[in-house]
Amino acid sequence: MEKIRFQNKGSSAFAQISKNIQEDLVKIDEFKDLFHKIKNREEIEPNNIKVNLFPYQKLGFNWLKNMYDIGFGGVLADDMGLGKTLQTISLLNEIYQENRNFTALIIVPSSLLYNWKEEIIKFTGITPTLVEGTASQRREIISRGSKGFLITTYQAFEK
Repeated sequence: MEKIRFQNKGSSAFAQISKNIQEDLVKIDEFKDLFHKIKNREEIEPNNIKVNLFPYQKLGFNWLKNMYDIGFGGVLADDMGLGKTLQTISLLNEIYQENRNFTALIIVPSSLLYNWKEEIIKFTGITPTLVEGTASQRREIISRGSKGFLITTYQAFEK
């Protein structure tokens, strides 16, 4: 009798170990797939951008796009004046062209609100929605459910 209970406990433990191994193998396969996506990524040109990117801007755009495609976030940082705004607009526009239900919330310093608006129009032809005004006006703008680009300031976002 004791021997049978031991076998039942043992088979239950082996079943749990087997289940854990199967779950781990699935995770390993998911990691392999992710690794292959990163390793075998294709360099692409941004679509529907009304300017040619410099090679280093294309590299930044592709890095951001690949991070987005595999579900990662990323931070683009370099010296001032090298086109981070353009690379970001290129990425957001690319995603928007793939999915017209996409909404991007861009939060900028107050001094750059209208600059970002004009840059988006200039490079994409899309007119972004500015989320500004009183709190009730901002809520109204957001409640409309606009798709595409929403731009607001740090101060407005905080409130």
